Amino acid sequence: MILRTTTPETPSTSFRLMHVAGTGTLTLERLTLKGGYLYTSGGGGIANRGTLTITSSTLRDNSAYRSNGGIGNSGTLTITNSTLSGNNAVTAAGGGGIGNSSTLTLTNSTLSDNWSFNSFVDRGSAGGGIDNSGTLTITSSTLSGNWAYSSVSGLELQNTILARNTLEGPGGPESDCSGPVTSLGTNLIGDPAGCTITLQESDLTGDPGSLNLSGFVAGRSGQSM
Repeated sequence: MILRTTTPETPSTSFRLMHVAGTGTLTLERLTLKGGYLYTSGGGGIANRGTLTITSSTLRDNSAYRSNGGIGNSGTLTITNSTLSGNNAVTAAGGGGIGNSSTLTLTNSTLSDNWSFNSFVDRGSAGGGIDNSGTLTITSSTLSGNWAYSSVSGLELQNTILARNTLEGPGGPESDCSGPVTSLGTNLIGDPAGCTITLQESDLTGDPGSLNLSGFVAGRSGQSM
């Protein structure tokens, strides 16, 4: 485990846990990163500008005053069999869990209970789990319990649960996402009202904690399953 010592989160105690430079390559496996805090820029846990691979690891309780509490990615980021939970971004644009402006691939992983509060709305968007302005592919993963004041997302989903997130901006407060989303099938999306999405035959929508789910079959939406 890499753990930042417990101190008040002030500008003078700002400490990012890891930084991957543009020419750098880093692989993290079976590691926990906790408690990173950055005041002046994004990426409280990790800032990646190079090539970063995270496998079977956990990032939790990391924070950034500006943006991207868990990870700020402007390089190539691959996350597999991992968890990001309890990370947050406080005042400006960016994601509570991850802010991605380049290439992010998320597989068999969970993002839960991350949050982003964009108190300066004119400075851009904010995504509770992920704020994406790059290329994002999510496969066999779960995004649930994340919260954002506002959000813009553009992503590909396959075999993924996207439900019980809270969005206070466009499409909210019940919607689980906003912006363009491409479904590759076999997803469960709690409330896609804020998304621009074409549901596939194998997709379901509705509360995953109930039996009140709907499917999209042969061009007809709203069919009970």
